[in-house]
Amino acid sequence: MESDVRFRFEGALASENELDFYEASRFQYGAARFIYTLHHFRRTGRIVQRITPSQVDSTFRISTPQKGSWEILVFEAAKTAAATVIQVPIQAMVQFGLQSVFPPKLLASNTNNEFDTAQNDALMKALQIIESNQQQNAKQTDELLKLLAEAKSTANDNLEERLCERISAIEDSLKRDIYLKNYPVLAEVTSDRKIDLIQKTRPQIREMGYPLRKSAETLDIQVAEDQTPYSSTIRLSDVETLDDAKILDETVIVVGSLKKFDKETGWGEMRQHETGKIVRFVVKRAEKRKKLSEVLDAMSSDVVMISGNPVVDATNSLKYYIFEEYVGDHEGE
Repeated sequence: MESDVRFRFEGALASENELDFYEASRFQYGAARFIYTLHHFRRTGRIVQRITPSQVDSTFRISTPQKGSWEILVFEAAKTAAATVIQVPIQAMVQFGLQSVFPPKLLASNTNNEFDTAQNDALMKALQIIESNQQQNAKQTDELLKLLAEAKSTANDNLEERLCERISAIEDSLKRDIYLKNYPVLAEVTSDRKIDLIQKTRPQIREMGYPLRKSAETLDIQVAEDQTPYSSTIRLSDVETLDDAKILDETVIVVGSLKKFDKETGWGEMRQHETGKIVRFVVKRAEKRKKLSEVLDAMSSDVVMISGNPVVDATNSLKYYIFEEYVGDHEGE
């Protein structure tokens, strides 16, 4: 086997080698899409817009769930093709995908916003260091891990269970940074590509964590390389941060061509004029009948301007626009 990725649920029902049937199916759906999204990105350097049966090959297989918790092993049955754009094993892509969604700086910022850290000196110092530096060197990382261990001990003494979980998430993220330094080619992925990857994989990771609602307490994602295992842990509090979506209190003019619109659901897609990227928009259910004619008028023109409210996720990455109005045709320069 060239690559192993082991998904292991622990605690609650998982400690009896069981998961809720529905939650287990949601996990497998999310995990399969996560793996194939990363595989496609590794192979082509592009984010797949939609995973269809024709795009899914038989590269990955799973074994029978193992006893001693609830775990499943995913292995890559075929060697990586020479034409692969990003020449790294799938286990590195898995950790890269997790790190893109859960970077140290974002986790530190969320922890600062959620908790009063003034009573935990070690944590306050660690968060300040992380938020002031985009990348830590080896010495800084060692110092941070010591500070976080001290901070977690203080939080444990104060019975602050959720804060302990958030500190553990930051520790995991710093260790992933160390692991990913073994694959310098991943540092060359552009910020635009990484944003696209985050937008695609966030909901997949959320699906993977579905059993953490009642079937399990943690999900360990373990990769094996040269017989040396490396593991990242996802908790319910991590998954909950992926549900954060907010509507910005501003109206944005979007220029592009409308590619599709579903009259029943109110969802549509638009190709931005300058970037060529596909962005989604939605017409509110209560306004769908009133604004349907505007959308259809916009679809009959080549390049148009529409206005809408941006909806962003916890990383402030755009998810979609809430359609306001068809402003008019765009006059080219």
